[in-house]
Amino acid sequence: MADKKRGFGRGVDVAQQQASDEVNARLPLWIKGGAMVENVKFTAATQDVQHKLGRKPRGWMVLRLRAPAGESNVFYEVSSDTAKLTLGRDSVNNVPATVDVWVY
Repeated sequence: MADKKRGFGRGVDVAQQQASDEVNARLPLWIKGGAMVENVKFTAATQDVQHKLGRKPRGWMVLRLRAPAGESNVFYEVSSDTAKLTLGRDSVNNVPATVDVWVY
């Protein structure tokens, strides 16, 4: 006979699933239909991001930034098309940085 959860553990699993279902139901489809592009390295003022969406992106978000402490970074869109998104970066010391970008 398969081991089934009982009591508090099962209740937590059910609550987590219900919360996840609620969040997913409220997220617009165009955000859920995005793609994560990890480890985009900025060594120059602009960088191409190959998003593979097959359409022009509706937007993007930097989700993770890896840069030296104290380095101020501002990212902006230069251009986009069905294959790539070109992002620009302004930084104080212009040192290399790596980002993860959610493109939707």
